[in-house]
Amino acid sequence: MNRLFFSATFLIAILSSTSFAENVSDSPLIVPNGFKIEIFASVPNARQMALTKSGHLVVGTRRNGVVYGLKKDAKKNTYRRIELLNNRNMPAGVAINKKGDLYIAATHEILSIKNIDQAFHSHHFPIVTVTDRLPKYDHHGWKHIGFSPDGQLVIPFGVPCNICLSDNPIIGSLQSYDLTTKTLTPLATGVRNSVGFDWHPASKELWFSDNGRDWMGDDQPSDEINRVANVGDHFGFPFIHGKDTWEPDSSIQSAKPKGLKVTAPAVEIQAHSAPLGIHFYTGQQFPARYKHALFVALHGSWNRSTPVGYKIMAYWFDDAFKLSKQEVLVDGFLIKSGPKAGEKFGRPVDFLQMPDGSLLISDDKGGKIWRLSYIEQTTAK
Repeated sequence: MNRLFFSATFLIAILSSTSFAENVSDSPLIVPNGFKIEIFASVPNARQMALTKSGHLVVGTRRNGVVYGLKKDAKKNTYRRIELLNNRNMPAGVAINKKGDLYIAATHEILSIKNIDQAFHSHHFPIVTVTDRLPKYDHHGWKHIGFSPDGQLVIPFGVPCNICLSDNPIIGSLQSYDLTTKTLTPLATGVRNSVGFDWHPASKELWFSDNGRDWMGDDQPSDEINRVANVGDHFGFPFIHGKDTWEPDSSIQSAKPKGLKVTAPAVEIQAHSAPLGIHFYTGQQFPARYKHALFVALHGSWNRSTPVGYKIMAYWFDDAFKLSKQEVLVDGFLIKSGPKAGEKFGRPVDFLQMPDGSLLISDDKGGKIWRLSYIEQTTAK
């Protein structure tokens, strides 16, 4: 039975007020010609984002135990940052269903706030526990969630280790959670740690990021972007990494099921780049060539001798979903030159496409949400 209780922030605590899209004169971020990147809001440890029908934003965190709201004042074009929820274990995942209910994923529980727009209006945020029976662990226990085209809540379950086997079949998978029956159905298995997914706009297939294992050197194994062509596909972990890097631990290899069919990644990414959020662009603001391009947030390495990642990539695929082109969309989260060379300016996490076609990018290290927009170029007469 669901339990109803009230957030510690029953009375809204206004933490800050921010104007829409503030320029940063000393930002090292680099974007292609015609694009502009600005601060949209300051949010400590910003992770996954969700947008309400009325234009308010919800932002999960991994380290703060808080879910923030950015309450929009449409007349002033400003946002007030408030706490919707606090004192939870890594409530990083947030998603809003078609009914307008907010869902929040912490490590072992799914929570909800019904009619989140009304909650913003009334300044009253009653929290309902959907389930508190998910596996309880912190290592890779934070979650990115989302609603599938058919309305099911998709939840990833990262493995509680660097490399290991688990007796629990939901560990190392993406699962579809039925909110009515409270049952889980596997969508993808053999997954080490996915912290981002999206559905292809045309095929409606699920695509997801997966972070490769550590401590095999600077350049292996690759991180992955995967496409679920068949529900329940196995993507190799812990037996094979990337397309063809076999796990060296003999005890794990000996446990590999006979005849296991492994689906190869759609994209292999430099080891330790840490791809998190992914997003197929469907807006009209960016140039036409970006339509259905896949944007990937490379959060950046932590245990590589020379850091990699710390940027936003764009990928294009042919009609057979084979990688055909790639380019850097946003660079500079890792400062590469000057007196601050080698410093981490920020770490990109998640994407949120706005109604006008601009793109919000969360940055948990910088404690910011960035807005990437395209300024139409005009030719002088």
